[in-house]
Amino acid sequence: MLKKKTIYLLENWKMVIHLLLKTKRFGVNNQLWAERDSLFGAYWLTGWSQALKNYKMIKVRAFSGFIPLNHAIELFPEHAVRHGYRPIDKQKK
Repeated sequence: MLKKKTIYLLENWKMVIHLLLKTKRFGVNNQLWAERDSLFGAYWLTGWSQALKNYKMIKVRAFSGFIPLNHAIELFPEHAVRHGYRPIDKQKK
């Protein structure tokens, strides 16, 4: 599980910085620079408490469909258990 988190962070480090620090254009859609301002961007960061709140919102966004549910469960298993999310079985038809 730690390996999957590490791989995800390495692949999406720009987006993680964007969401934690609420950058306007850096990291949007995991790009170095976006043409337009982000919906989640802000002009300033109001401190570490805001960064922690942003981290919590990353989890909420992950389970709201921004990434596939099974990936969200693998990245945030404690959040999935706490809120009753279960993996989608791809074998069932």
